[in-house]
Amino acid sequence: MTSSPPSSVPPVATRQEYSALSATRPEIYRWVVLGLAITAQTTASVTIQGVPALIPFFQQAFQLSLASASLAMSAVMIGAILSMLFMGSAVDRYGERIVVASTMVAMGAATIVAAAIDPGYGVLLLILTLVGALYGAVQPGGTRAIVRWFPDKLRGLAMGFRQASLSLGGALAAATLPLLAINFGWSAALWAQGVVAIAGGMIFWLFYRDRSQQQQADPVHVAVPTLRALLRLIVKHTTLRPLIIAGTAMVALQYTFLAHVVLFLTNQLQIPLIEAEFLLALVQMIGIIGRAFLTWLTDQIWPDQRLRTLKWTMWACVAGLIILAWLPAQPPTWFLVVLCAWLGFIGIGYYPLFLIQVAELAPQSAIASTVSVALTLNNVAVALGPPAFGLIVGLTGSYQLGWMVLAGVALVTTNLLPAKAAPEVSGPG
Repeated sequence: MTSSPPSSVPPVATRQEYSALSATRPEIYRWVVLGLAITAQTTASVTIQGVPALIPFFQQAFQLSLASASLAMSAVMIGAILSMLFMGSAVDRYGERIVVASTMVAMGAATIVAAAIDPGYGVLLLILTLVGALYGAVQPGGTRAIVRWFPDKLRGLAMGFRQASLSLGGALAAATLPLLAINFGWSAALWAQGVVAIAGGMIFWLFYRDRSQQQQADPVHVAVPTLRALLRLIVKHTTLRPLIIAGTAMVALQYTFLAHVVLFLTNQLQIPLIEAEFLLALVQMIGIIGRAFLTWLTDQIWPDQRLRTLKWTMWACVAGLIILAWLPAQPPTWFLVVLCAWLGFIGIGYYPLFLIQVAELAPQSAIASTVSVALTLNNVAVALGPPAFGLIVGLTGSYQLGWMVLAGVALVTTNLLPAKAAPEVSGPG
């Protein structure tokens, strides 16, 4: 009697089933895509956003000043800024599956190398710069996947949850990596980051399918405009240009607020440090909820009015910041809780609205490339906003002036947005 074949399905068959599902039942497979996009963003964020949690351990291990130790996060950001445009173009040309998966695996491998060789701090900074450069594919690739697979009425919900996973990865990193570093050394934390990134990349590779290749027998390279041509298209577009400018100003406001609010609350409003740290945590937790639900909520209430809703959201954030700036010392605790919750929900939750609007206005052949242009400018704003604010406050001694400059720039750029989005940018492909 011959033995029956094993009942378990081998991994290849499972991948084939996912391929068939993506081609024949896209309305089901799109939720698999959302899960994969969330997994990729969360695992990549554990690697990238875990770096700030390890700065105290780098400082102790290499006997550094705080400024020198903080260069670890600067190295990651510099890598992302330098690579983002090229990574976005690669995603548009070759598809998000191969680019996102391969860069995540490489990102994890580079982190493991840093853990294994126990380098000096200079070499570690170079490796972290490479890790940041490889991370440049994850955000554009995930955004392109959501836009490709989800219809307009569900796109906001999908993008919101995917963007919330960025904060989730940072929270998981902050909760776990310091414990590993305390008990086993900072290299153990790097090992964990590397393994997580490789696992996320492999999962994405095994189960994700590029939608742009479903209508073709063989994958082909899409005609993607050159960077110069794309920049010309963006500059000429009456909606996309002011949208990216306003979004960059809002990102500067958001990250400057997160970087300086604890010092403002303690120094200016005379709030106890523990209470100020609690309020910062509240802002970030409510921000996760805002990222997950604000886009979906606005799509339900004001369908097809994302640009108008984004404009209102930016105005509401500016108003909240102005109120915070002019509060008297020791304001009522309940009022600070409400105001910080408002700033978290609006001031962090707006970002998926911005990102999805950029993607929808981009040329279909250059979605990831256009998102990469916006993200590159956003990263520059993240790098320059907090020190510029600190310089203003340091020179004038006035937090109010610093907040009002941020609010004024955001208000002026937001007012440049039209009431209704113009058609998407036309371009090759």
